[in-house]
Amino acid sequence: MVMLAACMFPISNFKVPTEHINSGTGRYSVKKELIMDEFDEGMDEPLLCTGSYIRHLGSEGTVEVEVVAAPRRTCGTFGGDLLEDAADGRRQFETSTMEPCEVEITLPQNYVPGQRVRVKGPHGFLSTRTPAGANLLPGSRQRVRFGPLPEFRVEVPPGVSPWSELKFAKEDGTEVSVTVPQDVTPGSFFDVAPPALMVQVPKFAMPGDLVIFSAEVNCGSGQVTSWFRAQVPQGFHEEEYFPARIPEPERAALRALDTTSYIRYLGSEGTVDAEVLATPRRTRSIFGEDLLEHAADGRRQLKSVATSPCELEITLPLNYVPGQRVHAKGPHGFMSAPTPANPNLLPGSRQRVRLAPLPEFRVEVPPGVSPWS
Repeated sequence: MVMLAACMFPISNFKVPTEHINSGTGRYSVKKELIMDEFDEGMDEPLLCTGSYIRHLGSEGTVEVEVVAAPRRTCGTFGGDLLEDAADGRRQFETSTMEPCEVEITLPQNYVPGQRVRVKGPHGFLSTRTPAGANLLPGSRQRVRFGPLPEFRVEVPPGVSPWSELKFAKEDGTEVSVTVPQDVTPGSFFDVAPPALMVQVPKFAMPGDLVIFSAEVNCGSGQVTSWFRAQVPQGFHEEEYFPARIPEPERAALRALDTTSYIRYLGSEGTVDAEVLATPRRTRSIFGEDLLEHAADGRRQLKSVATSPCELEITLPLNYVPGQRVHAKGPHGFMSAPTPANPNLLPGSRQRVRLAPLPEFRVEVPPGVSPWS
């Protein structure tokens, strides 16, 4: 279960946390959805929350992403990490991200309300906008939030205390878990934001361009690095950050490889397709075989056994001929196994025989991919 926790720190000590993603308002978790803390096994099940307590505010301003393969760089242009163009011809840039947070900035002495302010951030300088019309004084220190807009407004149900877990289902069936903040009581409201990262618009990128970034995602097999792509939304410029929703781990952990670049299909020759059917009915046993009822088309049906793909060690008979089939003891009694048509195999020698299907794909390891990814 993903946990989104608040984080606030001054820009002078700017440090992007690595264990939590800030929602900025409430604590919002989507089942199996990012690199957040797991609930303790002994923790009570979250309370079910019906739709009467949940109001969907929309997801305006949060950009959807797609899972992509690790990018291939072509060249750097004036300091920008320019990648190969997308299939539709749009430019692609590699970029950096940070977790939602609040930063403290000092307004310049010539500050004008609504002016963009440039300050030092985790990836060099960042550009941020200040509220238009606010009574902000030049030289004053202000907090600016970098994060997505709230997606839900939750009314605290009767009998629910702070730090309780509420869960509900979205329209698409996704299970959402919300942690009740400390300073709310039954009948009051709090907002929650979606799981997202703040994506930087790199140098020379413009609205409509594509940006690619990586993120660590937890899945069943552990933490993996996944790559995502988003389109720079209208109104955002160099050094600004926009929120991008990170998908659930099952989808985020998939490495969407470019089949023409990294994958070669070898075929499925020799591998038989099976069909799912009901439990068979036996009719009689003939010569030790489990004979079943005939199939609908009249063909005989026999019950058999199966084993996982494996390697076995066999001893070649003294009268062995290259390519001969050899009988050896297997997991379900004696079995027959073919041997390689290799004239250098000696009678009486021990050989390893692989019982498995032929390879179906050949994969080139993409750039930036490590073992066990």
